[in-house]
Amino acid sequence: MSMLGSRYREEALCWTER
Repeated sequence: MSMLGSRYREEALCWTER
């Protein structure tokens, strides 16, 4: 779950930046 959470958080950051 750590990898999934990390990847999801990174994607969310990219989306929020936009």
